[in-house]
Amino acid sequence: MRKSYLFFLVVAVLAAVFVGGYIANHHSTNMNSNNNGSVLTKNGSKSLDLSGQQLSTLSDSITSQTDITSLNLSNNQLTTLPASIGKLINLEVLNIENNRLVSLPPEIGQLKKLKSADFSNNRLTSLPSELANLTGLQSLNLGSYKSSPSDIDQLRAKLTNTQIKS
Repeated sequence: MRKSYLFFLVVAVLAAVFVGGYIANHHSTNMNSNNNGSVLTKNGSKSLDLSGQQLSTLSDSITSQTDITSLNLSNNQLTTLPASIGKLINLEVLNIENNRLVSLPPEIGQLKKLKSADFSNNRLTSLPSELANLTGLQSLNLGSYKSSPSDIDQLRAKLTNTQIKS
């Protein structure tokens, strides 16, 4: 029952995303929709808020929406991110705080437009070296990261223009 509910929830959110994008692109209006997830489209930017939905996986149908600029996945049950996260090439803001992530995929380094990332309050045991590819990153929150402090020191050395919280 719970899996089918999550499936229908994801379908409803995706429908809202596509309808919101269509309306915004064809009528130049802003749309704010809430079907246990919200989509805000404004001036060509698309934000997707799936916080607090008890998600345990992230569907490829979400990561295939390359026009998303802000993605909020906070307060869910995610243990991993799919490699397809790297397809979100226009992503500027990524919030995955308060999940159960134990690692980040190397493909996270493909998000070249990323300006702000929050990976705090997860169970991360290591950081992919590809994080150093995110030279446009302005803010990185790694609060509660308790593994090797040298990982964070190496990131600070490579991402000199990034404010890193640990």
